[in-house]
Amino acid sequence: ATTCMTAVGIIPKQTVEVENAWGISADYNYSYRGEDSSYEYFLTNRLMGVKHILTKQQAQTPEQLREDRDWQCKSDSEAKPLAIELGLTS
Repeated sequence: ATTCMTAVGIIPKQTVEVENAWGISADYNYSYRGEDSSYEYFLTNRLMGVKHILTKQQAQTPEQLREDRDWQCKSDSEAKPLAIELGLTS
């Protein structure tokens, strides 16, 4: 326990309010062959452990789609309205 505390230190308690529980993220799936490497997009609820797959069009703004930068996502403030639209929350 002492070694862990020395290495990591004390991590303060983190709270997530219900209104801020939803987030949009992109994860890169790397293929050694390079053929199937791509980004996957998710709508995640950090309180409930829900992870819902999104399409690129759902995860990105029109501007981000035009720029064709796969790693970008909508801001987390747009995540809860998307979750409501998809029927994942009310």
